[in-house]
Amino acid sequence: MLEFRLIPQFRNNCVIQGKKELISDLKEEDTIFLLSNIPTKTFSILTKIEEIIYSEENIIYIDQRILGKLAENDTVTILKHNPAEAIAVYLAISEGFTRVFSGDWTSVAKKSLENKVFDFGQEISFLIPWEDENGNQLPPIPVSGFAYSTIPPPPIKIGLQTKIYLNKFSEQKLLLIKQVSLEKQEYRVNILENEIKQNILHLIQAIKQQNYPTKATKYNFKNLNPKLLFASIIEVFRGFRVVEEPNERTFDSEDQNYLGSIVFMAEVSTESLAIIDIQVLANNQNGALILMVTAKDDDVVYDLLNKYDMLIRKIKIGLEQKAELKIEICPSCGANLPLDKVESDGIVECGYCHNTSILPKSYRY
Repeated sequence: MLEFRLIPQFRNNCVIQGKKELISDLKEEDTIFLLSNIPTKTFSILTKIEEIIYSEENIIYIDQRILGKLAENDTVTILKHNPAEAIAVYLAISEGFTRVFSGDWTSVAKKSLENKVFDFGQEISFLIPWEDENGNQLPPIPVSGFAYSTIPPPPIKIGLQTKIYLNKFSEQKLLLIKQVSLEKQEYRVNILENEIKQNILHLIQAIKQQNYPTKATKYNFKNLNPKLLFASIIEVFRGFRVVEEPNERTFDSEDQNYLGSIVFMAEVSTESLAIIDIQVLANNQNGALILMVTAKDDDVVYDLLNKYDMLIRKIKIGLEQKAELKIEICPSCGANLPLDKVESDGIVECGYCHNTSILPKSYRY
């Protein structure tokens, strides 16, 4: 669910670099999809995490041989994946390998490829032992091809049951097969994006069905430009998946009567997601930054509130004491909110002070 900048290198697998609080759910050896965030470059890459480095900048050092349509400094989103073990893998190799025949090469190839993960069109290399007519050992023959078909379809992992077959093609045919593989990586993006949307939908459904708790923290401030504060918050939380785009309302020419909101989704673990609602409210010179977290239980919610407090500290100059806030009360005056008068987008006006706020997303379904 995170956004990273790509740095191509000649390497196997990838290195993830980013803020610890944002990538704590990732671990070495995880298999991940990288989905392009560039509208004109619809594409997906499969890779495996070799190393994780904690840093202020979100970067992925990626094998330049699998970039496909992407390039240096393009940004991508991460989606974890658990690839199935292949029953069969079919490799396309050049007819130029005159000493290699088409057929079953499992006994030779699998030893060096076992437990590795492969995608459409990804290069696969191994060595074939060779000897002369007298049985003398000769230098092994390096063979390189790419996966053009697998059972089940890629991405797959080569395991104990996997059979590996080689098929020889002309150079022209290899180019056509490679092009088809790139197109499959492009078309797959829609499926993966739908999977992310389904994850969000399932989370919201679980919130309602299982009554997930929502807790909030309020930070008061004075004499700050609320619009600039909201922009800073968005920058600090950059990398989380946006569930609800930024929504800003200004009620005066100086931006001092203001309401800004945004909703993110965070991955707590491989099987647990959380919703993060953030609001900035201001009336004249006084205002409040509100952080609301919805997750499966109170312990997770409080852990996340403390975790995200560390992010907010980076911009908290000028913010006063924080305090726990009840969702059902007005953050401006403390009166009970008229929950029966909430608009479809969560907007609700306090019946006492008439200031506007937004209920968290978990209260709107």
